[in-house]
Amino acid sequence: MLSPVGNVMRGLLWLFFAHSLIFLTVSKASPIQRSFAVPQPRQALVLQDKPVEEDPIIEMNKNILRSLSPDQSFLIDGDIILSSSRSAVADDLLKWPKSDDGYVRVPYVIADDYPGEYLKKFDEAFQDFQKYTCVRFVPMKDESDFLSIHQLTGCYSSVGRRGGMQLLSLDVKCLQSGKGTIIHEFIHALGFWHEQARSDRDHFVTISWANIWTGFENNFMLVGDSRNLVPYDYGSVMHYSKRAFSKDGKDTIIPIQSAEIGQRLGMSPLDIKKINLLYQCAPGKYQPLSTDSEHMMDVQTPHPGSPIKPVLLTATSKVAALSPAGLQKSGRTLESFSCDFESGLCGWTLSGDTLNWTLHSGSVLSVGTGPSHDFTLGHCNASREGNYLYLEASYPNKTAVLISPMLRGPQCLSFMYHMYGQNMGSIAVYKRLNNSTEPEELLWSEKGNKGILWLYGSVNIPALDSATYQLLFKGTTGSGYSSDAALDDIHIQKECYTYNEMMICAAGTPS
Repeated sequence: MLSPVGNVMRGLLWLFFAHSLIFLTVSKASPIQRSFAVPQPRQALVLQDKPVEEDPIIEMNKNILRSLSPDQSFLIDGDIILSSSRSAVADDLLKWPKSDDGYVRVPYVIADDYPGEYLKKFDEAFQDFQKYTCVRFVPMKDESDFLSIHQLTGCYSSVGRRGGMQLLSLDVKCLQSGKGTIIHEFIHALGFWHEQARSDRDHFVTISWANIWTGFENNFMLVGDSRNLVPYDYGSVMHYSKRAFSKDGKDTIIPIQSAEIGQRLGMSPLDIKKINLLYQCAPGKYQPLSTDSEHMMDVQTPHPGSPIKPVLLTATSKVAALSPAGLQKSGRTLESFSCDFESGLCGWTLSGDTLNWTLHSGSVLSVGTGPSHDFTLGHCNASREGNYLYLEASYPNKTAVLISPMLRGPQCLSFMYHMYGQNMGSIAVYKRLNNSTEPEELLWSEKGNKGILWLYGSVNIPALDSATYQLLFKGTTGSGYSSDAALDDIHIQKECYTYNEMMICAAGTPS
């Protein structure tokens, strides 16, 4: 049952459509009919007519946003139908019900005025939910709560299940913009706000308030009690683009770390994970994001501190499971090599002056430094204790060296590292040629406190096909005891492991 405030808001919404909504019926036998006039823009508004690289959804909703002043609009955040509450789905009443068989079925009806060639776009979007989550969008039978899908000029939805007939608009331009836009609106209907509305948003992006359309600043407010079920996701299909609501073509959202935001290609791995967490989908039952998908494409999302610029992950990208043994041999040298340290050092060796890398699980003993868990298992479930290598800082300004087996040819090194502590020293990667008097080549380095998160690092290793060499991780402690550094999930492959591939939890791993 809707609250009195909800009834008022619902009434206001339908008043807005009353001047143009000619006829609307819902039945099992007959799809919904509707007619809707495009609102004419008000010249007094400050929206700019000049071309701006805008968020595609906000761009397609510009006619609606132009037609009403911000305090009169039935939309908030650019594409969300105003409701009685600006909060995340913390109330299970706003979740769609889950059946005894473990699936969440969301009934829908689609207006019959969509051109036939666009109906298959809905199917493509629904297939992604079916492949990667326990959510199923199904044609309505006799359910009282359902989505009513129309092309009412623009792309918008409510957040969560609102009761009764629930409007969701996707006009032809929205459908033409790609599957990601369709998925974006349906994820709203499942109960999720925009990624940049999360309560921890300000740790990951900076809002440039001066560049936002005058009067539309409220579209950048935080959701106070949002469920931050997964790490902040720059690559989420729910994230605004960098120039959302820009009045002069300048960025309104600036990632604190180097990252591309605002992709509308499809769900990211973390989008998938948060849907499955919210609806408690059975772990391991649904196919993870992988290379056999015909449709999935994603933007890599580094953790804060990552020096790597996000790249596009396509269906040709390499995905492989971590190997406990870690070694794939070719003659006397290795062509590929992965280690998560769950079964030891996997062929890596240790060398140092008075200090060595140490195999460890759980939290380090020191307070205010080091990780609280490993990356392999801990990022899926913090209560799981896997192994990682760490550098204990009892000896200030000392260096420990981790040395790979002998390698051959060009490779890509990908790994997770942790550098938390006010006296943090450095981690560096070097290449040392076999049987050579040349000095070691510095490939990558970081120094100083990087915060409490595991971070992603990657570097291409140039080499002749016949050249043999070793890679060296050199960890140097800082000037004080608060400088415990750590390493985990090291991959040496022909193709880089992306951050998203690192984030995929193995089937059956609790998350």
